[in-house]
Amino acid sequence: LFSLERFALFQGTAWNLIGLSLLAFDGRFRWKSSGVALRILFPFTLAIIGLFHTTWFRSVTYGSSLSWAEYVTGRTGHDRFEERALGTYGSIIGEWRKRVAESGARRCALGVGDNCMLNAPVRVLFECNGPPLVWLSVSESPSTERIAVRMRQVNAGWVLLNSERSIWTQSICEPYAWTPSMLSHWSDFCRTRLRLITSSRRYMQFYGSHWVFQILQQPGPATDPIFLPGIDRALCKAKIARVTGRFADAVNELRHLEALTGRVAVLDGQLGVSLAGAGKIQEGYAMLKSSVDSGAVSDLSLWNAMILARRLRRSADFVALVHQCWGWYPDKHSQIRDLIVGTLIQQSEFTE
Repeated sequence: LFSLERFALFQGTAWNLIGLSLLAFDGRFRWKSSGVALRILFPFTLAIIGLFHTTWFRSVTYGSSLSWAEYVTGRTGHDRFEERALGTYGSIIGEWRKRVAESGARRCALGVGDNCMLNAPVRVLFECNGPPLVWLSVSESPSTERIAVRMRQVNAGWVLLNSERSIWTQSICEPYAWTPSMLSHWSDFCRTRLRLITSSRRYMQFYGSHWVFQILQQPGPATDPIFLPGIDRALCKAKIARVTGRFADAVNELRHLEALTGRVAVLDGQLGVSLAGAGKIQEGYAMLKSSVDSGAVSDLSLWNAMILARRLRRSADFVALVHQCWGWYPDKHSQIRDLIVGTLIQQSEFTE
């Protein structure tokens, strides 16, 4: 019953039907022949998926089949279904749609690190089949002002970032290296013209973590950016050094990058992990905590900050970070429980 082939078949079927149901039930196709045909087929498909509706199956699809069943049977509305069925991407759509309406301009979005565009409120330009648009815009621009001109030329008003899955685009973007001047110009642009408007505020396997930034048409006050979207290729050297255990090399590479870009919260997080790996636990924790407090919560920074707070016996920080992790990692609750129990036993705090 739970063979790999059957699982792949039904998971793919479920995702296709989720997309079709968004079309069939949101009003645009409600009474057209295609919508009627889809609604006739739904009860049979729901019966089949019901056979696989186990805790294990939901843990892989993260409740998408359950939210779909609720949607089709009328127990939840279109917006709620969209949010639950599309994971972290679905949780940003509502606020992003609202901000697009308030802006009054139909500008496109630059997609970084993902290929998800279902029901996006604007056209999304993805980094595939050629030079990434962010890299191309920066490489062709000798200054921050020219980057702004380039963005206007492609009618870009938004950046859609998947901060976790963008790591995997490094192999795709390997030929497109970032020079020191490019990093400096893009950092200056992000400090004065990129503003975070919404994020998923959680990380889920397969979905990643989504962030939406608005590109200002005029420069604003400079702020320390959380991310520099699209520079993942420049982080390859530090990442390889870190995962191969050469933490001192990773620290040196990240300090070199921050000398070019200025302070960036997500780089602080990576530097903190590398410092901790190099044996500088206190300094590494301080960098990680600063990164998390700045809003650069990622699968790397928040989890490691929690682990180090436990190791350093910083009880107040550990409790606060556990609460953050509980909301940020909905698919890691069992691991968080184990960590809490281990901490109570370690500290001889046997409470109910």
